[in-house]
Amino acid sequence: MTGNQLDVIIDRKPIRALVDSGASFSVISDKYRRFLKKVLFVDAKSVMLKVADGNFVRPIGKCVLRVRINNRELPFEFIVLSHCSHDVILGWDFLEASQAVIDCGQNELVLEDICRDSTAPDAWNLYATRDYTLKPHSLTRITVSRYQTRGDINVVLDGSKHLLFEKNIATPSMVSTYRNGKSDVWVTNLQFRNQIIPRGMCIGQAEPLNEGHLCVISDTSGCLDDQQETSESQMNCSLMMSPELSDEQRNKLSELLRKFSGGRGSRVVWVSDCGLLCHRFEPSTTKDPPCRAAMHVKSVES
Repeated sequence: MTGNQLDVIIDRKPIRALVDSGASFSVISDKYRRFLKKVLFVDAKSVMLKVADGNFVRPIGKCVLRVRINNRELPFEFIVLSHCSHDVILGWDFLEASQAVIDCGQNELVLEDICRDSTAPDAWNLYATRDYTLKPHSLTRITVSRYQTRGDINVVLDGSKHLLFEKNIATPSMVSTYRNGKSDVWVTNLQFRNQIIPRGMCIGQAEPLNEGHLCVISDTSGCLDDQQETSESQMNCSLMMSPELSDEQRNKLSELLRKFSGGRGSRVVWVSDCGLLCHRFEPSTTKDPPCRAAMHVKSVES
């Protein structure tokens, strides 16, 4: 590190980056992004940045770069600006994520990832290892990686909330095995169109599984079956059905009524040719038994 300049390698291209602990976000110029041929994500347009001269600028998007420092390569998200004083600026978010220590007296920058014990990680982000195309309303298994561990460890995976809220890509929390620095996760595309997860995009976070925190739930399936049989024997669902329904509709509705007959404010939803019909009773507004109260409620078409 020379002054506030740091020699780094970004996507196999050497460059001198500006280290600015006063910058909230790490920044790359759009010119240099085009030089690296990196994919631009426009989800950062809602962020407004205040620059050194006091003016406010709006980023044109984000991109994921692979930053190599001291023979360690780490994927990271950068804000993209159309005009920038330096091609690459390492801001506070990068320094905080890497637990950097800035020694102003020795003019040194030490990254936590360089000196941490790989046998006892705390938590780390997970990034896609290659490009993936997600089909509409589909479930896809992808491979993620970042932290290199010794041997296999069980981890708890937590999906990225940004992917869920901004891109409608859901990653469920799960327990998985981290083998050779990689793990497989399932992601769901909730959109009506294809979506792309590029190599290096953050999918979520992983942390080692503490086996002592696991709890065993007793098998209560037998009790549930007994309750269901009792509920079915106490109720004649055919009394609640319209005679205009077909046999198939009566069978399906009978199954739904038996399933939801025991709760307060039970609701049965029926989809027919005329639309969505909702049957609901409110125990607080009637003195009749639940099976009779449902007969007084009219169907509501949505």
